[in-house]
This record gives sequence, structure tokens and C-alpha cells, in this order.
Amino acid sequence: SAVAESQAAREQRRRSAQQAAYHARAQEEAARLERALRSQGRQSLPQGIELCHPTARGRVGNEPVASPTKHCFAPSPRTSRGCAGGAAAAAFRSSVEADGLEIKGPARRTVTAAEADLVRLQRAAQSSGSRGTRQVLGAMTQEAQKGRWT
Repeated sequence: SAVAESQAAREQRRRSAQQAAYHARAQEEAARLERALRSQGRQSLPQGIELCHPTARGRVGNEPVASPTKHCFAPSPRTSRGCAGGAAAAAFRSSVEADGLEIKGPARRTVTAAEADLVRLQRAAQSSGSRGTRQVLGAMTQEAQKGRWT
């Protein structure tokens, strides 16, 4: 019937548009990572460091830390100095596993700062497990909220 054909054609267009949007987002993310790495003078991200959105917030597993949102912590782009857009808006964060939980550190402007966070989180995870890591993450988040995110 004509109605069924019309619905099938509409569904095909929807799937096609959805797939094109997925590929466009993947290309944009790859280009964003490439720009961020180039601005840091690096070829790749070290293990345990990831590129994140500058408005991300700290997380422990699926639970946000000191935040009502479900992201990893950094000041908003409007309030952070020199973070208006482009490569300057790139933020990096550490990610460590403790007691089966993935714990993500606060967003940092440089890979070097995220690496320093990674060392702090890894030490806490080794010595005190997820509880100690949460405490260190809380301290890092408070430091970042006081304007010391680097």
C-alpha cells in the first residue's frame, strides 16, 4: 500500500540521516582531538588520560562528584579565563579504576596537569582503594572550583 511505502521511505531517510549525523560527530571529535593534541605538542594521549568537554565534571563510576550534573568538573567556558572556543577550550582529564569503579578526575587545560592528577589518583587507589580515591578527587574538585584548574 502507498501508506506503508511512504512509512518505509520515511524510516529509511531517518536511518540515513541518523547514520550521517553519527559519522559527522565522529569526524568532528577526531578533528577536535587532533587540534587539542597539536596545541599540546603531542602525537597521542597517554594511557589514563582522555579528552573531555570543558564543562565536564568529576565522576566516580556513574555518580557525579560535588555536582548535580552527570559530567566531570571544570569551570564553565564563560567563567574560565581563555577558554572561549577552539583549541583553547580543550580539556583533558585522568581516568583510573579503583575497586571496580571508573573514577575520572577534574578537567584540566593541559595533558601534563591531567597526568599529575592521574598520579595522585593512582597513588590513592593503590593505598586506599576507591574510598581514598574519592577523597583525593573531592580535594581536586575543590581546588578546581577555587579557580586553580590548570
